[in-house]
Amino acid sequence: MTFLVALVTLWIGHRFLHIPMNLLIGVLAGLFTQPAVLGYAAEQTKNDLPKIGYASVYPVATIVKIILVQLLLSF
Repeated sequence: MTFLVALVTLWIGHRFLHIPMNLLIGVLAGLFTQPAVLGYAAEQTKNDLPKIGYASVYPVATIVKIILVQLLLSF
């Protein structure tokens, strides 16, 4: 499931939205709320684009995960 979400995110972002891959990798790290992936992406790309993508998605992903957990627990 995780692989499928990552693949679809990268494919739509690169193919249809024309987002640079450096930025998309940061978005993907933020989507999964994984700072280790962000560190690796920043190290590999040697620029700040992954950090910008991470910062734009991370807060929303965290809030959505908290809400989903609450919904799951209420059922």
